[in-house]
Amino acid sequence: CTFYILNVQKVSNYIMDDLMAAPSNTSIHQTITETPKKQLHTIIEKLKSSYNTEDYIFKPLIDYDVFTAALKQAIKSKNIDIKRTILKKPKPYPL
Repeated sequence: CTFYILNVQKVSNYIMDDLMAAPSNTSIHQTITETPKKQLHTIIEKLKSSYNTEDYIFKPLIDYDVFTAALKQAIKSKNIDIKRTILKKPKPYPL
């Protein structure tokens, strides 16, 4: 079973100062995805250790959009069977 861990940011959250402070040898995309990628990696590692006996795959997704639009795009692009997913009752995740 594959789980996509989605991080959605509004593009407007990034002000010009953030982009101007970025190193000149990196792209805007690299600059604004660096922190969310690290955060998703941390979450995924915790999930892997919490569910190490299950046959689960956790994949990160980062999008810069309105939440509902990002969710719809992820469902479509990753071919997620949302009806089947909602009906499953996963074990609670210890935060």
